Amino acid sequence: MTKFEKFLHGRLAAALIATLIGVILAMFILVVTGYDPIAAVGALIRGTLGRPKYITNVFIKATPILLTGVGVSFAYKAGLFNIGAEGQSVLGMVCATVVGSSVDFPAPIQIPLVLLSGVVGGALLGAVIGFLKSKLGIHEVISSIMFNWIMFYLNNFVCASEAFHRNNSESARAVNPSSLTTLFHEWKRTDQAQEMLSNIPWLKEALLMGACLRRVVRAPCDLSSGRFPKATWPFPRLL
Repeated sequence: MTKFEKFLHGRLAAALIATLIGVILAMFILVVTGYDPIAAVGALIRGTLGRPKYITNVFIKATPILLTGVGVSFAYKAGLFNIGAEGQSVLGMVCATVVGSSVDFPAPIQIPLVLLSGVVGGALLGAVIGFLKSKLGIHEVISSIMFNWIMFYLNNFVCASEAFHRNNSESARAVNPSSLTTLFHEWKRTDQAQEMLSNIPWLKEALLMGACLRRVVRAPCDLSSGRFPKATWPFPRLL
């Protein structure tokens, strides 16, 4: 078997072929519905990779989804079909937000604590589903789908509760600043930082874009002037 044949039988080739087939089908649907597929693909590429702030946006939005996918792949290795990854992800975010807004330790303690609380929250829900499967014979697909909806309403309940609700909004109150992992969170607001970043436009876009995406009030963010609202971590919202 040649190297090319080995490549075609590998996982990378399968992923690339699946992606290519998906793009072709999407372009076919666009043609059938009367849209220009080349312009659509071009807009997709420009909107994700065209500018530093777009690339930053991709990483911010994709990271939770990728980590959730890792959890799904772990279940597959165990011979289970984890269709409840959404609910486990939501519970993890709920736990992380509750802990991050309730306690305020120094950042070296606070950040790992918030991350650990999210991991434990999602793992506990997965453990409950596994217990129902092993002890009561309840199929994990059925129970995990039901728990997805339970977590959806738990998310709404906690968000609307008096203890965590942010006034005049649909979000919970922000976590404490020590929970934030934003790069150079305080420094980039100083005059010295603004002066330095003005000489590096791409870095300015990337850093300030991260702050804009983390604000709760979606007011316009003036990247050119470097003025933007104080960065916060909004409560998790479901898609």
